[in-house]
Amino acid sequence: MNGYDLSRQWFDFAFERQECKVQHTALYLWIVELNNRLGWKSTFGLPMSATMEGLSIGNKTTYSNTLRDLVSWGFIEIVQEAKNQYQSCIVKLCWCENEQALSMALSTALYRHSDQHRTGIVSGTELGIESSTVTIDKPLNFQTFKPLNKETIDADRVEILESLKDRLLDEEKNASPKVPRKGSPKFDPAKIELPFSGEGFSIAWLAWIKHRQEIKKPLTETAVGQQLKKLSSFDEATATALILQTVEKGWHGIVYELRSENHWQPNAPAGKGNIQKNYESVMTAEQRILQKRGLN
Repeated sequence: MNGYDLSRQWFDFAFERQECKVQHTALYLWIVELNNRLGWKSTFGLPMSATMEGLSIGNKTTYSNTLRDLVSWGFIEIVQEAKNQYQSCIVKLCWCENEQALSMALSTALYRHSDQHRTGIVSGTELGIESSTVTIDKPLNFQTFKPLNKETIDADRVEILESLKDRLLDEEKNASPKVPRKGSPKFDPAKIELPFSGEGFSIAWLAWIKHRQEIKKPLTETAVGQQLKKLSSFDEATATALILQTVEKGWHGIVYELRSENHWQPNAPAGKGNIQKNYESVMTAEQRILQKRGLN
């Protein structure tokens, strides 16, 4: 049994049965071709999704009905049903025993065609038209029926992998060098030059940077420039107190006015006594913040 015998058997049957449609022919011939590619196994898997895509069958009901017809006509046998949509059903090709009876309709159709063809040749000869009556017989190539073996499959796999490896190496050699992205390096507010050199202001500034990182709002270069410019207009003690006050309150931005517990002093004007009082209050908060953040 080979692919030619199976296809001949099918067309003998198709001429006998009017219910044979084009989808039946396409599905059966694909099953024969698939078995040929697998080395003529006794049973093999038939993937539904790949078969529907290859045969342009868009409806699962059409596919199922076509497959069931082939089973009922005795051309294939379903050994195991698919359990779900991701598995293939296991099928088996069957050989039809009554092949002599099935060839009657096909023989009659071919005889009628050849009779009409001979009539056309005679008419052409009478008209002086050259016509050929030589038949074309294509010999069978039995090498195509040679089953695949493990050595052949392994050799093909190695050849494909080597070819793929060579292609990747060539692409890597010919690839253009990567150009680094343009732009300034990442800004670090902890390394910027501060307007005051005291240790207290430096510690307060680090606490402010960490606070902004914790609230997911890191300081930008533009914002840092504006903040330090405004802080430089105060003395170092007041500037330190303003930063610590902002961190303690959990504000998102620096408030450039010292606020007491009950009220706040607009524009922090005035007397040295009020500034000193607020500064001492904030210095107490500074110790708590530094102890909490592990910066002391």
